[in-house]
Amino acid sequence: MKAAVDEIKIVDNKLQINKIYFDNDKALITASASKELDRIVNIMNKNASMEILAETYTDTKGSDAYNKTLSQKRADAVRSYILAKGIAPNRIKAVGRGEDNPIIDCESKNCSDQELEQSRRTEFTITKK
Repeated sequence: MKAAVDEIKIVDNKLQINKIYFDNDKALITASASKELDRIVNIMNKNASMEILAETYTDTKGSDAYNKTLSQKRADAVRSYILAKGIAPNRIKAVGRGEDNPIIDCESKNCSDQELEQSRRTEFTITKK
């Protein structure tokens, strides 16, 4: 885990990575997101027992069902990317959270561009070290 601590801040077992964003209403991995996901893969390669939960949020103002579906598609895209890099399937779980966002609530207030981006991020939780 020292390699992970050196590369990415860990707070309460959550990897603090706020650079994995998706384009509005899309679930495709962007070029900037792939760089951050490559960092996660490197950490996981250095820590063979590490397992993570990828939780993805969405900023879409559609129905709850649409937001949840889009978030799950985004989480699945993150998982697929990591699996394609050689990480074993049992080491990553992906969950779409919709707009159930504990940090930024853009529905109840006017959000800055940064807050809006944070509302459609992917957050990683270490489930096993």
